[in-house]
Amino acid sequence: MGGNPKRGIAPHAIDRLKKRIRELTRGTRGISLEQMVAELNRYPRGWRAYFGFCRTPSVLRELDSWIRRRLRSFIWKQLKRGKRRFAELRARDIGKDLAAETAGSPTAPGD
Repeated sequence: MGGNPKRGIAPHAIDRLKKRIRELTRGTRGISLEQMVAELNRYPRGWRAYFGFCRTPSVLRELDSWIRRRLRSFIWKQLKRGKRRFAELRARDIGKDLAAETAGSPTAPGD
């Protein structure tokens, strides 16, 4: 039993982070993606600096993935219409069939 204890991140700390990220990434704020990302960068960076000593890389990866999914969802909602979504997907070298199928979807790709 003489091993070193591992430091973790308390579940309520993760919940507070997610609540704050939800506030920052909600779609009804009326700001551009660039403004949102500028505001969003500060909070997780400080949170990561505080909890960086914890030995929980999988938790940090999951949070990073979750934040990226929130941003993709925000972008998808901004595009609004199928034609614009289709054009954006084609501009990113997505195949014509997949772009057409995805452009008609109400949910963001990857969700």
